[in-house]
Amino acid sequence: MVNIDDYYLRVEEAVQCYLDRKDRLEHPDGEFDSASRWYPSDQEEQDCCKDIRSPSRNYPYSLMLHCRTKKHIANLYQVETKDMNVIIRSIRAAEADLNL
Repeated sequence: MVNIDDYYLRVEEAVQCYLDRKDRLEHPDGEFDSASRWYPSDQEEQDCCKDIRSPSRNYPYSLMLHCRTKKHIANLYQVETKDMNVIIRSIRAAEADLNL
């Protein structure tokens, strides 16, 4: 049985992670190889990463960019993207109200 409070706590944490990664305040866990290609750590890597092109000299950050997406972060926190979107929309609406 899923504890609803635990789930929504994870959703809030996922949203914060997404916003921080989007603003480059937080970075995905991983490292660069000798050719400056970035790869996620075992903890960071999720099933969705398998669909992303492997880093190359021409595209060394392909996985890093993916690890900043809502889809990846939702998988990382084991939450639904749609639940993250609800909170993100409310944050953006509140920010828009403050800018009026």
